[in-house]
Parts: sequence; structure tokens; C-alpha cells
Amino acid sequence: METKSVGKWISRIYRSGQKYFNLELQGLGIGSGQIPILNHLFQKDGIIQDRLAENIGIDRTTLNRTIRKLEKNKFIRKDKNPHDKRSYLVFLTEKGYALKPQIGPILSGWTDILTNGMDSAEKGYFLELLKRASQNAKSATDRE
Repeated sequence: METKSVGKWISRIYRSGQKYFNLELQGLGIGSGQIPILNHLFQKDGIIQDRLAENIGIDRTTLNRTIRKLEKNKFIRKDKNPHDKRSYLVFLTEKGYALKPQIGPILSGWTDILTNGMDSAEKGYFLELLKRASQNAKSATDRE
């Protein structure tokens, strides 16, 4: 009997995605866990570090660890926030920004894989359902 567990299928997609990204990113000096940070910075560079964690939906500890790796490899830099000396602004370096033309096709390639065989209406509906599921999960786990 086929299981109706949504979590099982989300988990399988996630694991397959990690494999896909790690294969595609070979030779670039980054891993799949660094993509959300870089992708967000491609869209909004110079963001407050805590806001970056909130926007991409990861905890501060994980963000700090990932940022350290990206800094060590010179893909990003952190500067003190001139308006609040207790916080940092995160910026892409030239080396980090140079990844944009390579990462974009990798991300869209994964979307193409996931939506293969779907027409445009199905793709739109699928995306809306995923957004709603994500919001539901966030609401259920935000207990501040």
C-alpha cells in the first residue's frame, strides 16, 4: 500500500535535491547549504545578518557556521552595521558575485526536474501548494 505521508515525499525530494546540488556544484567551492545565502545576497546584497537568517528560514547558529565557511573561501564579507554596532551587514565579494551566472541555471534546472511533465497551470498550482505548506509548517513551529 502506498503511504500517504506528505513528509515522506518532502523528505525524498529534499534528499534528491541535496544530491543534485552537490553534483552540480562540484568545482565551484560551495555546497548545497550555502546556496540559500548566496541566492538571497544575489537579490539583496548588504543585508543585516539576523534578517538574512529570518528571510531564508534558518537558525542563527547554522547561518553563522555557513557564513564562516563562505567568508573563509572569500565569497562573502561581513561589515559592522554603521547604524547598529551590535549587528553585521553581509555582502557578496567579487568572487561570490561571480557565482551568480552559474548558480541561476542550477536552481532553474532543479525546478525543471521537479515540474517535468506539468503544464504551466499545474506548475503554478504546485508552487502555490508548496508555499502554503511552507507557511503552515512555519506557523506550527514558530513559538516565540
